[in-house]
Parts: sequence; C-alpha cells; structure tokens
Amino acid sequence: MRLAPVVLLPLLWPSLAFAQTVTATQTITATTAPLSRIFLGVDGSTQIEHLLDASYEVYPPSGVPGDYGTILAIDGALYAPDFDNHSDGTATDSLNNVAPYIVLTPVFQTGVLGTGAAFDPFRVTTSLAAGGTGVQVVQTDAYAVGAESYLTTIQLTNTSTSPRVIVLYRAADCYLGGSDSGYGAVDPLSGAVSCSSNPDNNPPDRIEQWLPISSGASHFQAGYDTVWSWIATRAPFPDSCECTVQQDNGAGLSWSLTLAPGETTSRSHLTTFSPVGNVPVVTLKLADTGTVTSGGRSGYTVFFDNANIFAVTLDQVVDLLPAGFSYVPGTTSGALTSDPVIAGQQLSWAGPLVVAGQSTAMLHFEVIVATATGAYYNNASALTDGLVAVAPTGDTARIDVVLAPPPTDGGVETDGAVGDGGGPSSDGGPIENDGGPIGDGAVDLDGGVDPDGGSPGDAALPPDLGSPDAGGDGGTVDSGPADSGAAPFDAGTAGPGDESSDEGCDCRARRGRPGSIWASVALFGWVLMRRKKD
Repeated sequence: MRLAPVVLLPLLWPSLAFAQTVTATQTITATTAPLSRIFLGVDGSTQIEHLLDASYEVYPPSGVPGDYGTILAIDGALYAPDFDNHSDGTATDSLNNVAPYIVLTPVFQTGVLGTGAAFDPFRVTTSLAAGGTGVQVVQTDAYAVGAESYLTTIQLTNTSTSPRVIVLYRAADCYLGGSDSGYGAVDPLSGAVSCSSNPDNNPPDRIEQWLPISSGASHFQAGYDTVWSWIATRAPFPDSCECTVQQDNGAGLSWSLTLAPGETTSRSHLTTFSPVGNVPVVTLKLADTGTVTSGGRSGYTVFFDNANIFAVTLDQVVDLLPAGFSYVPGTTSGALTSDPVIAGQQLSWAGPLVVAGQSTAMLHFEVIVATATGAYYNNASALTDGLVAVAPTGDTARIDVVLAPPPTDGGVETDGAVGDGGGPSSDGGPIENDGGPIGDGAVDLDGGVDPDGGSPGDAALPPDLGSPDAGGDGGTVDSGPADSGAAPFDAGTAGPGDESSDEGCDCRARRGRPGSIWASVALFGWVLMRRKKD
C-alpha cells in the first residue's frame, strides 16, 4: 500500500509550495469524449482522464502528469521522464535500483494540432534527447474524438557515430477508475497487455490496455514496483502476466533494437481506457505468396478480429500499398466486394462492414507487385465512429520481389542416351531420368535394376506396373528390350518428371506449401477458434 502523496499548502508553507519545478504539459481536451483529457509532459510522461471516472487513470490519481511514459535503456544506462518533479509526487523510486536513471532532456513540444476527426486527430509531438548518446526521441500522441483509445508513436534516431543498443519501454502504474488494485490480462492474438478489474478481463469490465502495433513487442504485468524494478535491470520485458493475482499493479510493453549511426526507426501502440472493458478491433494481414517474380501477381487477405461481445461497424477500410504495387480491378472479395477508391498507393473501401461480436471479418484482393526487387510491407486499418478503436496492422504482410528464375531445362528434350545436354534440372544433365543404356540412367526410377528380379527384358512385371519401386528388388540389370511395365518411363519418349515441351518443371515449388490463400485462411481460422476457446 502506497502512502498518499504529501500536498503542500501554499498559505501555510509558501516558500515550499513553489520550491518544486512542476513538469510542463500540453493537454488534448475533448470534454464530451470518453478520453476527456490527455496530459502530455515535455519529459515524455502522460496522464489520462476518462469522462466517467472521478480520478485519473494512472498513479498518482490527482497528479499531472502521472507515472506513465517513455523510458529508454541505451548501452546500459537508463533514461526516463522527470518523475520526481511531477506535481503530485511519484512512486517510481525502484527505477533507481541498479543505478540512478538520467532524466530525458526536453527539446521542444508542439501545441495541440488537428481537429479531432478520424482523418485529422488531435495530436501533440514531443521531442527529447537521451543525454549524450546522440539518440533523439520524437513522441507523437494522437487522439480521434469518440474512441476510448489513443495512438502513440515513438521515433528514434541515432545521430552518433556509433551503433546504439536500445530497449524502449512504455509502462505505467495503473490506477483503475478510483482503485489502486486489480488483475491482469493478455490477448495472445495481438500481444496486448492490460490491467483489469477481473482476471483475464473475464467477464469484460474496467480495463487499461497497451496494444502493440509495431512487431517485436514484449509485455509485462505485475505489481507496480516489480514493473519499475524490472525496467531498472535494463532487460526487455519477460512476456509474462500475473493475471490472476489481485495487487497494486502496473503494465507495459518493450521493444529491443539496435540503431546504426544515422538510422531512424519507429514503434507504435494503442493505449485504451474503458470502464466496461471495451477493447480495440485488431487488424491482421497475410500475403498470398511470400515471394513473387518481378511484376507478377499476388494478393492480400485482411482480417478484422473483434473480441468484444457486441458488433462493431467499420465505416471505412484503408490499405496502403507498397511503392510500385497496384490493385487488380474486380478482385475484392469477402466482407466487401466493390472496388476501392484509389488515391496514389492508398486503397479505400466504403463501409459499412459489420464485424459481429467475438468474430472475425475478412477481405481479400489481388495486386500486381513492383518491378524493382526487394522486401515490401503493407499497412491496413479501418475507421469507426464508436467507442471501439481499430488497431492498424503496422508494416506487415511481407512480399519479397525477385527476378524471374532461369529456365529449368537446358535444351530440347531428345530422350537420348545422355539426356538433353542441359545442366542439372528436373529432367536433364548428370541425373537424367529418361536416358542411358540401362533403363532410366544412373538414378533410375526403379533403382536401375529389373523391377521384378526376372531375366533381362522380360515382360512379366505385375509387381511394378510401371511405377517406381524405390530401389528395385535386387534383380539383374535390365539390358534387353524396354520392360513393358516400365515402358511409360523409358520407351524413347518423355517420361514422368520430363516435360513434353521445353518449359521445365519446378517441382519443389509445389511441395509443403499451401496451393492458395484459402489454405492460409483455413489455418488462420483454426488459430482464431483456439483463441475463442481459450
């Protein structure tokens, strides 16, 4: 149990009342919206107010900003907001367990920009420096009025001449709607971690959730002091949750990365506060094919997973194609079937698209990939006017664009004694399947020996029937006329594994991989069913 912070009364102790330097903030204000105020400190810290709650959502319950923010471990040193100079005290002393943390240096902070609309959310950008490491932090917090979630994006740039090993934390000491204790929850599909009123948020009730959009995140939920103590070790979060333990708790996400000199990268997540346990709809995306020939054709499947018990209506689906990719008209199928509106690389489908409670909606479309080789990623999301936000995919659904492979056949099929003169391929070269003086060559389909053990050239082949018998049966080398049971393979015409034309056959491309997107969809559906059962 933490002690309440000491409040200094200016009438009694005027000299003490003004001795503390209070951290400056910008405030996103939407008085009639669920998140009525978001206080953003110049030091990378945050406090949130929900319209339906009398106290703030992170500890301390009346302090601005609160014990929530951006923390960095860089090459073994820890950099954090100036928690000690917040207006109503702090409970982050355990951040100093290993060594005192270094306060992030404010560089600048914008005012509140935007109109609050879905396409133009309220946003504040805060720039920070991590001591003398050369790592610059640009934090952007954006809120679209109406939702119980807001988006935070952390951009990191290494301006030094040395690589920097970084662990980025976004963590908070939860204060759950007037209560300083609660349970935890983890969503295995999205990787989201929460402080919740009920274990595993079951049944749904008050929740504070951190949902990663950028890949590679680790999560942690435990006692608040355990969370700060873990960060003090500079280690990534351990992907664990004390979900069934009622305690004075905290939670958060971390990402591990290495920044080369001059490199910039970003990590994003949603923060959600809901008195009834509403959680964002999660967007996921799969590419039909992971590797595609330059200028070839592929496709994407977009999934919208709604874990809430009620239906959510999506007003618009938005997909940002990689550079050089283009939509194939008439290929949209699934929950929507009309072609999108195309503006540059952005595809926009008009709703409504209704995602039933505890269900998933799917959308599929095809694309022509870029002609330039390389790795390409996609980003998909949707817009809704309700309390429930939609978590975008972030960069996902990787497609590797490669040059067209060389022909698989080195020449014209002749079925001669030494093959067709090609290099090692499916039907030519040193491991020819259809030529040579003894049946099908050194790697004969039936082992290079007579398949039934009889005299050379005999025609009594019931055991073989023209099929390979994986090594023969120990008979004499067939030196007579073509074995009638094996005639389809060596009668002087192209046999199985050979092409009747010169187009070749890449048999490996068909082994062990789904033949279509529907195989991937079936597999994904199985994962979702398991998720619902769990």
